[in-house]
Amino acid sequence: MINVLGYIRVSTVNQVKEGYSLGEQLDEIEKFCSANGYNLIGYI
Repeated sequence: MINVLGYIRVSTVNQVKEGYSLGEQLDEIEKFCSANGYNLIGYI
């Protein structure tokens, strides 16, 4: 299993308003890692 770090950010207020918050990005990263056999060891 490959260890990886996730990268999350919100660059505009519109991203927050449109529902692409940091928490939602983290959820997507966790799903991706789980589906592809990656070991998410943290995020920045």
